[in-house]
Amino acid sequence: AMEAAVMFCDIRNFTPLSEKMSASDLIDFLNSYFHYITPPIALHKGVINKFMGDAVMAIYTPLLGSDDYAADAVRAAVAMRKALAEFNASGKAPGRVDFGIGVHAGKLVAGNVGTSVRLEYTFIGDTVNIASRLESKTKELNTDIIVSAVAMEMAHGSLAGSVAFEPLGKLALKGKSETMELYKVA
Repeated sequence: AMEAAVMFCDIRNFTPLSEKMSASDLIDFLNSYFHYITPPIALHKGVINKFMGDAVMAIYTPLLGSDDYAADAVRAAVAMRKALAEFNASGKAPGRVDFGIGVHAGKLVAGNVGTSVRLEYTFIGDTVNIASRLESKTKELNTDIIVSAVAMEMAHGSLAGSVAFEPLGKLALKGKSETMELYKVA
């Protein structure tokens, strides 16, 4: 297993936006959106693991050059928020686009998953599932970036006050028995 931070980013209001577009417009829109919001991932030493429709999953880990992985993930999230504002200002979107980002840190298992015909190098484990749940939680809590307490505690030292975290309290996550302490990025 490896230590890493996992980030999920998903368009918040994707269905209503996509219903207004033709198939080719939809593809152009997604490519343009990703063109804006994904550069901060690589800039902050993250690696995109996969695109799933309007969602992107990224990994930050010492094995792939991110020693300060939790802080790198948070820095990327904040830069992605700025990139989204630029995308919205560019007029390339059919309407205002909002997103949700979830960041969690912990152990991951990496490997080739699939069949001999279609193998995908992917990351699995609880850390991935929790990051995805945190992203979903942004809808409910009406905020755009949610970071687990674990990731926040690892990150805040090197962020040196450049990012403000606000506690959201201990919340239940889908499919988890125990609650988790969560923070939003102000």
